[in-house]
Amino acid sequence: MISVKTLEERAGSNRFFWWSAAVFLGIALRFIVLYATTNFDFEHFYITASLAAEGKNIYASTQYYNYGMLFALLCGQLYKAAQYLGGSVLAYKILHVSVLTLCDFVIAKAAEKKAGTLWGILFFLNPISIIIDGYFTQFENIAIMFGLIGVLCVEESCGREKFGLDDLLGVIFLSLSLITKHFLYAFPVYILLSTKISARKKILYAFVPPLLFLLSFVPYWSEGSQGIIQNVFLYRSLGNYPLLAENFWIKLGSYDASPVTNSYLFIFVSLMVISAYVFRHEDIFNSFLIYLMAVVSFASGLSGQQLVIPCLSMILLFREKSWPYFALIITRLAGKPAMLTAESWCLLAYLVHYYRRKG
Repeated sequence: MISVKTLEERAGSNRFFWWSAAVFLGIALRFIVLYATTNFDFEHFYITASLAAEGKNIYASTQYYNYGMLFALLCGQLYKAAQYLGGSVLAYKILHVSVLTLCDFVIAKAAEKKAGTLWGILFFLNPISIIIDGYFTQFENIAIMFGLIGVLCVEESCGREKFGLDDLLGVIFLSLSLITKHFLYAFPVYILLSTKISARKKILYAFVPPLLFLLSFVPYWSEGSQGIIQNVFLYRSLGNYPLLAENFWIKLGSYDASPVTNSYLFIFVSLMVISAYVFRHEDIFNSFLIYLMAVVSFASGLSGQQLVIPCLSMILLFREKSWPYFALIITRLAGKPAMLTAESWCLLAYLVHYYRRKG
């Protein structure tokens, strides 16, 4: 039986060959999934694309766009480009999935820099990302890519007291991540509690990106204020409370707004603050990876496509020990469960394992 170390050595000794094979296979698998079927999310992304291409205020024109403006603008440009390829829905979808695939490749190369060629390739070929790209066509990976680049820039600057280009780039890319899809909204807590970042730089990293995220709505506010408030800031995902879903006071499968909603929001905030404190001595890169796990594990509402968010963390922090998570998610995505309790507890178990291992 070939050991993991042997695989790492073989991958590293012939990087061009293995990356060429991985890119070919990864693209082929994503496009096979693309052609197989479509789904509700893509239909609304296509509507968003057509509205953005016409220059309409996306927040005033549809209730199904719940994010910052950056992805809508990208969709609009892809829609225009698709017109040169025949203007079909399929042409747009090919471009859409191509962008998602490119972002996965960028993340995979960053993973290679941190862990080696084998793990970068395994990230690019992981089946969860392939399904999310090709079938769900969700764009968590674009926000992860921007956040990852931002954190790598911050990591470069952590050893210096003076502000420099890395700090500026870190703020820009962390802001772009929030403006794309704002699941890094609680990451400033990790930054503020970190012992690896100076107090002056904490203020820059923790407060400027959220401020720029808010300012990004200004051009759309006059016509789209109601949509921005209702569909972005007050939007709630499925109220399935994964970590507590088996408890007796929560009706399994209930998505109703109730006192439990507010209670779980308090629990979520508490758990995020606790986790940020527990892992405060981690470097900023590992803090980012831990955050991606925690924000999914502790979420008050969780849907299938969000399970892609911790994939990078699982591969980089746990390497070959990450396979139970991927096996669990693949079986669950196939069944499209309403409750994701097992997944949330699985991530929590990995967080505890990481803490005990580091301790």
